[in-house]
Amino acid sequence: MRKTAMLMSAVTLAGGLVCFSGGTAQAAPGNCTTWTSGNNQRFAHGHCATGTGEYRVKGRCDHRWSPDPYLTTAWVRVGQTTTGDCRDLGVDHRAHSLRLEFR
Repeated sequence: MRKTAMLMSAVTLAGGLVCFSGGTAQAAPGNCTTWTSGNNQRFAHGHCATGTGEYRVKGRCDHRWSPDPYLTTAWVRVGQTTTGDCRDLGVDHRAHSLRLEFR
């Protein structure tokens, strides 16, 4: 009886370890950079070269009177470049204060 109880405990413990073992490790996006280009530096770009997941650029457009002077680009996967535009009503405005968000 005791051997059966010990065997059942060992099987339960081993099953628990299998259930709680971690999955495949994922690395957050890395080797990332942001930059601006175009007339008056109106375009904001972001690129990450390593890791997994997605990212986008958030920043500001240098336009005091705009109701929404913020810039948010589309989510892209590692290895792709994301781009946003600060053109408003036919006028180029400078993109600045860029940062990356990850998911």
